[in-house]
Order: sequence, then C-alpha cells, then structure tokens
Amino acid sequence: MSSVLTPPASYVSIGGLRVHPVLAKVVREEVCPRTGFGPAYFFGCLASLVRELRPEVEECLARRDELQAKVDDFYEGLRASGVDTAKSEVRPQCQAFLKEIGYIEEDKGPLTISTMDVDPEIANVPAPQLVVPSDNARYVLNAVNSRWGSLFDALYGFDVVPQTAMQTPAAAGTEEVVKGGYNPVRGEAVVAFANGLLDEIAPLAAGSWSQVVRLWPKFVGAVLQLKLLLQDGTATSLKTPALFVGAVGSLGPPGAKAGAAEVAPTAAPVVPDKGRIFLKHNGLHLILEVDRDDPVGKLSLSGIK
Repeated sequence: MSSVLTPPASYVSIGGLRVHPVLAKVVREEVCPRTGFGPAYFFGCLASLVRELRPEVEECLARRDELQAKVDDFYEGLRASGVDTAKSEVRPQCQAFLKEIGYIEEDKGPLTISTMDVDPEIANVPAPQLVVPSDNARYVLNAVNSRWGSLFDALYGFDVVPQTAMQTPAAAGTEEVVKGGYNPVRGEAVVAFANGLLDEIAPLAAGSWSQVVRLWPKFVGAVLQLKLLLQDGTATSLKTPALFVGAVGSLGPPGAKAGAAEVAPTAAPVVPDKGRIFLKHNGLHLILEVDRDDPVGKLSLSGIK
C-alpha cells in the first residue's frame, strides 16, 4: 500500500514506534512494573513484530481491495443489464464468479488443525469459558468463578429438583422453613438428588452415598485412598479409587479401633468434621465440602454441605 499514515504530534516516540500517550502510560505504570522489563523493551519487541508482519498484512489488505473491486464491478454489471441479483436463480452465477476470482475456495475435504502451548483448562477441560478484559478485576473474578459452582445451590434454586407440595412452608409447618428463607424440606430433596448423582459418577464399592455418615482419607500402602463409613457401620471405599485425588481439613477416621462395627455410625465425631474431599471425573474436579456446623451440613447424613 502506498499511503502512509502520519501519527499526531501528541504521540510519543518509544522503541522505534510512535505511541499514543495513554497507551504509553498504561504500559509504563501497569504492564511493565514487577516484570523486569521496561517500556522501551516492550515497544521494541512490538516494533519487531510490526516489521516482520507488516508486509504480509499489507499484501492481504491489497488482495482484499482487489477482490472487493471485482465483486463491485460484477454486481454493477448485472444490475446495469437489468438482472435482479436478489432472485435465487442468479445465485449459481454469482457463486461461479466468486470461485473464479478466488473469493470462494473449493472444498478440499476435512482437515485437522492443532494449536500448541494451550493451557489444558482451555484446550481439554469441558467447562464454561469467559473472555474478559484483564484490567477489570470484577470481570476477571467472574470469569474464574464461572468454572466453579455449588451443585446444592444450583439444584435448590432451579427446577432440576421439582417443587412439590410437600416442600412448601405450610406443609413443613416449622419456623425453620421461614428463617433465612431456607426450606429444609426442599433441602433434603436437593441432598437426595446430589447423592444419586454421586452414585452415578463416583459409585461406592458397597452401599450408596445416601448411607454415608463419615468420610476420611487413609493411606493404603503408599496410596492415599478415600474411606467411607455407612449408616449400618460398614466401611467401604470408592468403586474406582483413582477418582479420589486429595483432601484437606479435619477429616479423621471414625475411631481409633480398627473394626468399623465397633463405631456408633450415627454418633457425632469428637472433633466436628470440617474439610474438603477432591474427586476427579472425566477431567473435571468435584469438591465435597464437609462441615457439620453448617445448616446444610447438619441436614446431610454425611455432613456434606
């Protein structure tokens, strides 16, 4: 392209470029601090990219102008000869012309495109993706939080678990229903649904998640596994132990004695359970938050809130 744009006099010279003063200030005060690089290096690298890519970009822009001129001439010729270009019978002629000038390429069949150096959270993990401006802290926080959500909150607030007459405050007949707007009867339905989901994605070797009263990590040889105590006093584990990937907090075993039958399964632990169990299923992490002091944790037999 022969035309050259001259930047306004207010632009500053830095790194071989003429830069808008606002952009120069952002780079100097927000981008470069604590990186070990100065604005001159930043804009110097940008100038190198401009020198490398500018010829190709200008060639593409010139090709675009050439194609646009041919398209304009073609349609102006059709209209001048009295052809209504809006009619469907004209479309094959238009498509043939666009292929002739290279505007439309012939279908070469399926192809595979791969991108290197992409974080697995973006390339491989199926989860919500939000692209936001990095200089807006609230937007960035929303983008991060979009990848994590409370299953209990989602089930309680939406109709995945149907609202029934038994879940209304009048049916429950307790002050606890009204207090804080929380309906414990619907809460029980949510916990039951979540336990069913756990039975599907992380089944136990024996029993059901609805029967679990305690969870704790335990080393079996050199491998840390998840152990669970059922309501009837039976100790069990995950059917697929590899689904368990870690735990934090105070989640001790149900008793010092080895026999699970010697433990009163419905008795509260001496130290209230409070911690997190981490599971991984199909590349997605699931956190089971255990807190028997939480109102929802008190309602759940396992203490999961």
